[in-house]
Amino acid sequence: MAEGSEAKDAVEREHELNRKWTLWFSPATAFGKGGGWTQALEQIYTFGTVEDFWRLFNNVQSMSKLPPGSKYNYFQDGVQPAWEDPVNKDGGHWEFETTFTEADEFWMKTVSLSTLAPDSFRFCSRLEKTLRSQSTLWD
Repeated sequence: MAEGSEAKDAVEREHELNRKWTLWFSPATAFGKGGGWTQALEQIYTFGTVEDFWRLFNNVQSMSKLPPGSKYNYFQDGVQPAWEDPVNKDGGHWEFETTFTEADEFWMKTVSLSTLAPDSFRFCSRLEKTLRSQSTLWD
C-alpha cells in the first residue's frame, strides 16, 4: 500500500525550476502619461515550477493580440527589467524583428529556453509590439 501512495505523491508533486522567474507587462497606454517608463511596469506573476510556467503561459494574452506599444518583460525573480539594475549592468542585448505571428512563437521558445536552461546560462527576454514586432534578448 505504501508504494502506491509514494508513487501518487511523486506524480502530484510539482517540478521545481533552477530559479524563479517574473513576467512584467507595460501596456501601450501607460507611456506618455508622465512618471517615466518604470511607472508603467506591472509585475504580473512570479513562479518557480514547471507547472506554474504553463499555468501562466497558457493564460497570458499573446503579443499578436495586444495593441502596438505593449511590452512583456521576462526576467529572473529579483531582477528589474531595467539597465539600472546591478545584475544587468554589464549585459548586452540582441534585437530581432519578426512578423506578429512569428513573434508569438519566438517569445514562447525564448522563455521556455531561458526557464529550463542551467544556472550557468543566463538571459532574459523582452517582447515589444511595434508596427513590426520586435523581440529583444538581454544577457
